[in-house]
Amino acid sequence: MSQILIVDDDPSTRLLIRRILGASDVDVIEAEDGAEGLRLAAEHEPDLILCDVMMPVMDGIGFLQEWSSKKEISHIPVVMITSVTEKSRIIDAVKFGACDYVVKPFDPLGVRTKITKLLSETSA
Repeated sequence: MSQILIVDDDPSTRLLIRRILGASDVDVIEAEDGAEGLRLAAEHEPDLILCDVMMPVMDGIGFLQEWSSKKEISHIPVVMITSVTEKSRIIDAVKFGACDYVVKPFDPLGVRTKITKLLSETSA
């Protein structure tokens, strides 16, 4: 069974992603900010991390900066899922290692396809 960590302060976004995954063979862990996300990533070592940019305590770019410096979790792919469309934020996300950047509102089928593809690549 694959495991996904969703790092997003918006409960409705976390619920939407859970619904998109549906009955998939995926265990979902949730964090409300980047700091909690880092702790849970180190504790559970999920197969994939989905992360928002704008969050309290530690935002998504701060999360990526810390994540990329930690050998035990920096191999886990991170997809940014956010409403932030500023080019500088997208460049920062890529610079710090995000493997993809999805802008809200997003196509549920497209997100599910990306997640499925990334999970199949990490389990190969």
